[in-house]
Amino acid sequence: MHKISRQKTIEGTTIPGFISNGEYMYINVHIFEDGMVNCWELVDMQGLSQKIELGWLTASVPERESILVFDLGSFRVLGGKWNYDQDGYYERIVNILHDLNPSMTNIYKMTLEEKMKMEQRRIIPLAEPEDFYVPSEEDYTPVRGDGSFIFMRREQQNYLVYLTVYQDGRIKCESTVFEEIFHIHELHDLFMEGVFFTEIHTPLRVVFDHLGEADIVSHGYAVNIEQKYDQLQAIYRRLNQKQDSKE
Repeated sequence: MHKISRQKTIEGTTIPGFISNGEYMYINVHIFEDGMVNCWELVDMQGLSQKIELGWLTASVPERESILVFDLGSFRVLGGKWNYDQDGYYERIVNILHDLNPSMTNIYKMTLEEKMKMEQRRIIPLAEPEDFYVPSEEDYTPVRGDGSFIFMRREQQNYLVYLTVYQDGRIKCESTVFEEIFHIHELHDLFMEGVFFTEIHTPLRVVFDHLGEADIVSHGYAVNIEQKYDQLQAIYRRLNQKQDSKE
């Protein structure tokens, strides 16, 4: 039998969260319009509820524990004010799913057979989401992007944000309370002015999007500002190399 396959684009959005795995890893939880959620594993809504109940996925970090942010560093929590308990965090994700899919149609539910196969074969299903934006609804041609976490100083407050670099040079920095658009050519000056930073040598109050805020300090592993700048420039070059190869 000749085998074929097909791919389907399923859109979604992200919400921050912590994976409790020794340390507390800060991640973007990917929520897709079909009800699947990627929190280091691809799960349906029932599986998500179980992950939250088990404490694998959480919206807060206890005092004196460490937050690990990939490609940024490790930070000790000296005290925090968090906005969600387990039920509130799950409800927040459900509400986001309703925004993505108001009619809640074609919601995917993993079968018992699928779950048993994954356990037997020790398969961890993962989604491979891709950042993009659409410059014009008339011409729905997505502009691809990729990004990384970084600290941002804005209006006398400090935020942990996700900085997305797009192949056309646009840079988007967003949280639930603001969105800023820059261009790749502005990045050097923004780093030099201290708008973006990576290390925290003295305790600093940082806003973790809508999860809450905490006083943190660098603790162990850290990426310096030059490394982060080079990383973002490398993302821009890589995206455009892929674009050139397609053309």
